[in-house]
Amino acid sequence: MRNLDTWVVANKFSARLMIVGGISLTNIGLLSLIFPNMGGIGTGISVGLLVLFVIVLIVETEKHLNKMFDKDGHRRIT
Repeated sequence: MRNLDTWVVANKFSARLMIVGGISLTNIGLLSLIFPNMGGIGTGISVGLLVLFVIVLIVETEKHLNKMFDKDGHRRIT
């Protein structure tokens, strides 16, 4: 959130990751239709995967920003 440029890049990058993650988590959730008697185990796995996804989303977005911008928010020259 250093400037508008970093904000836009971070949001575009993380939005793409969220789409991929959302599709993946939805597909995993659909497995509960195949195995409906998992009870609390399925819910625990779903919540765990969601938390893991959020952590990965933040880490990967920060890595992407560090590749594209310096610490002051200026684009790196490639």
